[in-house]
Amino acid sequence: MKTEELLDKIIREGKLKDNTILTLTEWIIENQGKETVSVYLSAINEDKILTLTPKGKAQGKIVFKRLSHSPFFNGLAVKYFEKGWFNEAEQIFKAILSRTPNDMDSELNYGACLINQLIKAHDEGRGIDREQLEKARNLIFNAYNYDKKAHEDWRLKPAYKNLCYVRAIEAVDYYYKKEVFTAFVLGWVSIEMSLYRIWFKLITGKTAHGITTF
Repeated sequence: MKTEELLDKIIREGKLKDNTILTLTEWIIENQGKETVSVYLSAINEDKILTLTPKGKAQGKIVFKRLSHSPFFNGLAVKYFEKGWFNEAEQIFKAILSRTPNDMDSELNYGACLINQLIKAHDEGRGIDREQLEKARNLIFNAYNYDKKAHEDWRLKPAYKNLCYVRAIEAVDYYYKKEVFTAFVLGWVSIEMSLYRIWFKLITGKTAHGITTF
């Protein structure tokens, strides 16, 4: 079934008042659970691929491909992660990226979900999965590199902020390994990166309001 038909069916069956991603995904979670993941995987495989270019300094210089309904599929995968349905969420992200490998929004969301899962596991005393951490770092780093090429304000984008978290988690991982110096350096890098982001936001905010800086 095509994605448009699938979403129209959900709206009719659920008698939904709007077709926002939040409304659609919440209905799916509450009424279908994770058992219908195969339906959405099939829809991903049939969805139309769009060729796009970012707005800003890279417009026309960078071209990327994205599924027509990528925001919806991303929203569903994130909801799955929030419910603890990690396997199903990963299936969706992997299906998206198998068709559009340079969809940076999907890479970023996938990496962010993995990071949140790592933090939860750590808080519950289950330690840090190094392989999962490396996967999350690579996904977020890809999105970060894209932002640097495509946007002037890349320091304010989610990928850069998430990379700050990654460095902090890496610091904790090395601390548990008793590699204290490496842990200290990574922790300090995380702090400096965060301060850099905050300072950039501050000075660009001042400039936007006509206040001269430096």
